[in-house]
Amino acid sequence: MVRHGQAEGNRRGAFMGLADEPLTEKGRQQILDLRERIRDEKIDAVMTSPLQRAADSAFLLAEDLFPRPMIDDRLREQDYGSWDTMVFQDVIKAYPEDFNAWKTGNPDHPPTDGEPLHKVAERLNAWLKTCRKGVPDGGTLLAVGHGSAFQALLCTLLDVPLRNRWPFRLANGSLTEVFFSETGPTLTRLSWV
Repeated sequence: MVRHGQAEGNRRGAFMGLADEPLTEKGRQQILDLRERIRDEKIDAVMTSPLQRAADSAFLLAEDLFPRPMIDDRLREQDYGSWDTMVFQDVIKAYPEDFNAWKTGNPDHPPTDGEPLHKVAERLNAWLKTCRKGVPDGGTLLAVGHGSAFQALLCTLLDVPLRNRWPFRLANGSLTEVFFSETGPTLTRLSWV
């Protein structure tokens, strides 16, 4: 799993959600740096979120090295509803009750007008089940997407309780690796930059 490179909202510390922003120059460089580190990997398939910051990252990462990325809407980021593009301080001022309920970590409590975290986890798990069937045994699937969506997936894969405040953080332009075997998933690399 590759989290997209930095976009302007990331630079500002905003909830990005479904806001469709391009990469910043720093974000492009993060992806180019990652590309150099993984250039010798054997990748059987590349999938990406349709949001511009992820799709641009995927195509930049795969260009002339890996299979052409396939866009899958299920890889999109959590919908933060009314909070999209807002920084924490502005959300706290505009939606204090919703923010306080959300920050307790209850995955059933969505951002104002947004998507509850358990729905994000269900969507990403459904994606994983279908796409793994298309990758040969021992093969490697590279997915490019978003921090909240991938963290929700990791929590369910590793039996970590879902909560709105994450137990770990995925950096922009980072690689997180999960190895699947008959005994289940194993986290082998977390937020490698």
